Amino acid sequence: MLQDIYNVIQASEELQENRRTVSYWCLTGKLKATKLGRDYVIMREDLEAFKLAREEKKKKKEK
Repeated sequence: MLQDIYNVIQASEELQENRRTVSYWCLTGKLKATKLGRDYVIMREDLEAFKLAREEKKKKKEK
């Protein structure tokens, strides 16, 4: 169960982005996350969906 939950630092490593960028995406709703105290938690399914959407967007730009 805990392997299915990422914090911002873990998600930023997975996405290869700065942690502040990932925090901003969580804050603005671009990346679905739940605020838990001062931090955000991201479900693995939401992170995977976000990664797929970014990859598809990159592919469209390349065409």
